[in-house]
Amino acid sequence: MMLGRAILKWAHEQGHCGNQPLPTVTFTPKKKRVRPAFEIPEYRRLWRTMYRRINDAKDERIRRSRELLRDYVLVLANSGIRIGEANNLRIRDVIPFRDEKGRSNYRFIVRGKTGERDVILRSAVARRVDKLLAKRVGEDANNFLFAMPDGSRGHNADRSTECSAEASRNIEERLR
Repeated sequence: MMLGRAILKWAHEQGHCGNQPLPTVTFTPKKKRVRPAFEIPEYRRLWRTMYRRINDAKDERIRRSRELLRDYVLVLANSGIRIGEANNLRIRDVIPFRDEKGRSNYRFIVRGKTGERDVILRSAVARRVDKLLAKRVGEDANNFLFAMPDGSRGHNADRSTECSAEASRNIEERLR
């Protein structure tokens, strides 16, 4: 838009437009698209399916991977953090505290597209984070929170796109 306006202005100054005045150009963006959220019954069905799949795992490696996915989804759904922020969350970024009602809870220090910010987890999920951190006692605080048992990050961009598409199809089929 800016480039087009600059070119027209230059052409006008050079006399290539004749005696005609410069056109007035405005930009009207399309309506902002908002991603739809899960409805409560859909989320419950997704949650039950994740638990069932954890119990149906054929070996320990698959079970751990599915437990990590469950924890990841639970934190995303109950904190408001973005996927990129969750992927970059480290153990040191998880700060325990007690809220004004005396409940134990966690504050996440996340870094994402809007910079660094504090995110408070819903207190109902604090017990799951307790369990997640209990499994990681003694590890380096710089390790990623959502990491596979071998310490690798829990995602691969190409593979996760494939898996997301497959998971979406599976969820759609189950919701019908």
